[in-house]
Amino acid sequence: QPMFFAPERFRDIWGEPLDRGGDSRPEHLGPLDIHAQVPLAAGGPGSPGYEAIKRHYALYIGGMGAPERNFYYRVACAYGFDSAAAEIQKHFLSGAKDVAAQRVPDELIEMTALVGDSASMAAQLDRFTAAGVGTVYLIPFDDDPTARAAAVTQVLDEARPRTPTIA
Repeated sequence: QPMFFAPERFRDIWGEPLDRGGDSRPEHLGPLDIHAQVPLAAGGPGSPGYEAIKRHYALYIGGMGAPERNFYYRVACAYGFDSAAAEIQKHFLSGAKDVAAQRVPDELIEMTALVGDSASMAAQLDRFTAAGVGTVYLIPFDDDPTARAAAVTQVLDEARPRTPTIA
């Protein structure tokens, strides 16, 4: 159930372990179902939910674990965001958490989250399906519970004719 799951890049990080696990998986269990934790926000940059995702990513990239052993920092680097990850971590650890959040690249959010309008979220959901994700765990971000519920409803309306399972 990885966080920061980028459909086009996840094999860079989890490909080898998934292959090893799949090769040793007993046949009676059936195929491995890939689950992904996916942040969700109706709206783009500047919207409350989108900005909440930026703060969440800054926490994980900048402050989870010891600086030299932060898994999420390493994921951001593996996805090509080395300099942004260094900036995020530097600011976060110095206490400038808002600045750290501002340094989270929109591209990182857009490759690992469902954000924007219905059409954008549908296209993003299709990317997860094409990558082999069987179950998407939505993590709605917005301070307003009504906005969170609306974003979930939006995705469910788009997901009904599709796989993956939405949880």
